[in-house]
Amino acid sequence: MFCSSIGTAFRLYGEGVFPILIGLLPGIAVGGFVLASVQPTWIKFATYTVILPLILFQAAGWRRPLRSTWLIGLPFGTALASCIR
Repeated sequence: MFCSSIGTAFRLYGEGVFPILIGLLPGIAVGGFVLASVQPTWIKFATYTVILPLILFQAAGWRRPLRSTWLIGLPFGTALASCIR
């Protein structure tokens, strides 16, 4: 039953998740290197400079649907893996 539900979930969401999973692979390597070589203060500054405008756009009600999963999924997966490391 568990394998069946995983297969069903992959068939339903696989097209959207697959680019993110592919982007995780280089992101882990790049993120590990960047975090090891950059001072924490600069990492915090860069994170807040990227995230703050996105939060303000969302709060203002400006939202756009994702149309191209591959165009967004690969960079998002790479950035996600860089942050997780």
